[in-house]
Order: sequence, then C-alpha cells, then structure tokens
Amino acid sequence: MDLKDSTIFEPEGVNYHNATAYIRAVNDLNRQFDSGEIDCIHLHNYGRAETDDHPVEAEVTKYTTLNGNPVPDRCSFTTSHYIGYFGNSDVSIRILPRFGDLFSYFLGYAANVFLPLGEAGVSSAGGNSYWLLAILWKSLLNSALTTGQIPKTYIEEHKNLKTYRGRLDIQQNIKNNLVDQSRFYCTYRRLSMDNTINRAVRHAYRVLRDKGLSGILADMSAFDQRLESFGVNDFVSNPKDLDNIRFTRMNAVYQPVINLCKTIINNDASSFEGGEKKNVSYMIDVAELWELYLLRLLQRNLPPDYYVYSPNAIAGDYLLEGEMRTIRPDILIEKDGKIVLIIDAKYKRYSQIGKTGTYLVNVQRDDLYQMNTYLYHYGRGRRVAGIFTSPVEESDSELHRYANNPEHRIGVVNLNIDSCGNDVDKIHVAEDSYVKRILSILGELS
Repeated sequence: MDLKDSTIFEPEGVNYHNATAYIRAVNDLNRQFDSGEIDCIHLHNYGRAETDDHPVEAEVTKYTTLNGNPVPDRCSFTTSHYIGYFGNSDVSIRILPRFGDLFSYFLGYAANVFLPLGEAGVSSAGGNSYWLLAILWKSLLNSALTTGQIPKTYIEEHKNLKTYRGRLDIQQNIKNNLVDQSRFYCTYRRLSMDNTINRAVRHAYRVLRDKGLSGILADMSAFDQRLESFGVNDFVSNPKDLDNIRFTRMNAVYQPVINLCKTIINNDASSFEGGEKKNVSYMIDVAELWELYLLRLLQRNLPPDYYVYSPNAIAGDYLLEGEMRTIRPDILIEKDGKIVLIIDAKYKRYSQIGKTGTYLVNVQRDDLYQMNTYLYHYGRGRRVAGIFTSPVEESDSELHRYANNPEHRIGVVNLNIDSCGNDVDKIHVAEDSYVKRILSILGELS
C-alpha cells in the first residue's frame, strides 16, 4: 500500500476481503513505532526528544454484515509527517514524500550534497525499499566528511620488536627473548582507522551496494576503497557494538550517519549469522528535514550581520532557574547579540493565526502557546517577533501585535512550495520571496 505523508487517503481495492489485514498492519506499525522497534532516522545529531504523532492512522468508513457480524469494508488512512517503509506478514506499507522528486532537492539543500533531481524519485527507485536509506546515508556521510575527519582510535598492540616501543612486557620478553637480547616484547598503543565507526560505514555501504544501489552510491566507492586500504574491515560482527560507540567532540559529526548505518545493517538479514529475514522497516521525520532546510536557506541568504542558528544544536535553553524545563525553538535570528526573530518551522498547513485554533489552516492552540513562551523568554522587554513557516500558501500575512505587549508580534510567513510541483525554478522564486519577506520583517524590528 502506497501512501504520501501528511495526507488522507482512501485506496481503491480495499474491501472486506483485505480491510482487516490493512488495519492490522497499521496497528502493528504504530505499536512497533511506540516501542522503538522501528528505527526513527534523524537528519542531525540532536533529533527530537520524543516522537509525537503515529506515522499512519486507520479509520473504518464502511462496514459490511457477513454471517451476521459487522466486518470492515472500506477504510481511510491519515498519514503524519513521517515517510518510510513497514511490512508484516500480510501487508507492506510505503509512505512516500508528498513533494515527490523535490525531496531530493530539499535533502540536498539541507545536507550540503548534490542530488540530481529524480534520483530519489519513486519511478527511478524501482520499488527498492532501500533507495531512500541509500540517499540519506550518502547525504549524512558527505556531511560528516566535510565537517569532520575520518575517525581514528588507539588500539593496544603486543609485538616482539627490534626497537623498543611503549612499555616492556617483562614476562613475555623473558619467554620470547631469553636467548635473543636484540629484541623487545613491547605493549604499545597504535593509532588505527579500523574502528567500529569506519567498519559500520563500510558494512552499510556493502549492504546498499548488494541491494542494487551502486549507481546512487557510485561516488562513495572511492571512499570505501580508501578505508579498505587503511585496513578497515567491512563487517560489524556484533550489533551491540553499534550501541556501544562512544561519541566525543572529535567524532560527534558521525552520530547521525552511524544511527542510519545501524538501521541499514539491522534490516539486512545477511548482516549477522543466524539473523532472521524480516521486512524493511524504518521511519524518517520530514518535519525535521523542513526545519533543517529553512535553517540552511536563511543561513546562506541573510546578510552577515544577522546570526542564524538552531539552539537545539547547542542543547537548548532553560526556562526556569536550576536548569529546569528546556525550551527548543527551531530557528533564532540575532543581530548585535540580541534575538530579534524566532521561527517555528511547521510541516503543517498553517496559513493564518486565525481567531481560534479550530481549523487545520489556523495555528493550533498548543503551537500558539509554545510561541508565546519563546517570546516571553527571549523578548526581555524589547521588540521581537515570532513567526510560523509552513510549506503552503498563507492567507494572512500580517504580523499581529499582542494586546498587553505591543513590542511582541506574531504571524504566519510561509514558503509556499505546495504550489511549485516538481519545478525547481518555481522553488527558487518562492525562496527569494521568503527571504525578502524575512528581511523586511527584520528591518521593521530594528
């Protein structure tokens, strides 16, 4: 069953013969998603603290009486902001990006890697459930390589050497060199690239290549060969090794790609001896991609006197003294060391603040109150604005003043990619319009 994120779908061909199987598959998906059995892939190393919506919800829209009992006959499916794959013994569920081939563009923009338009398209994927994992793996690895170094680890060596190195192992030296005093049996530390991080990268590359995705990963072949020349094995022998990796400041940029390597390796039946064959299952939060895309867009296009950043990457800020209650706005913009604009990236259909939060196009009460908290915390008695940005057309472009605090303003300023289809030129026009609007707001606030 093929679905698209953030949509309501009532598929053809679902009736009382198979409706129950579809509903059972959705329930299995949500249960495993809640329990963590299904990996939720994050595109940056901080991710979301906890998941919120289920990937899919099923609702029976019609019942049929069969042998005197009501049986589901038709059902509708509502997807949230996740894409990915899931399968049980009866049904496979595939949730695709609702923006189709443009997913490549957004992912490429956010992850600083070139992805040809259509490379991540459904038609070119040929039904391969690993295609999206391959695209993400390539992007995250490129990001790690451009911002960090190939991880190295000190390993302990024990060898009988002609030259003294490290410390002398007296017991082994007597045993091996009793009649040959020209040698020293030493224990020493050697810097090596054959560590779990690099082995996981090679292992994941091998799995994806064997799944028929060598074309997508053609430019990563040279890096795999380079690791091989450094003596790096292409196999992680124990899946627990992936959970025991200790990330430091030196290798933290590899955390997102290693989490993805874990998903790829664990989903492959041949990765470990005695591994059971299972359907590929993973979910990706497109709301995170939307947030990361907007962050990169503003960082690249606003003048240098504006500092654009995500406090999530720094660990957030605290609302209360004693480091209590972390608050994590998506994007903050500073000028002269003072926060002037707060952006909440919403992968929803918000088009206006609205008088109430009773419609899907109006900003919902929880999101509104969350922004109020941000404004209260970061405003500190000066002029500051909070805006929501969704990928649809806005119907109210006004920044509204607060009744009891006219220095604070709030509104919806959207980047409308919903109407761009698969036309990248139209997206560039929409991006330019959005950046100009942001600059206009910043000018009004200064």
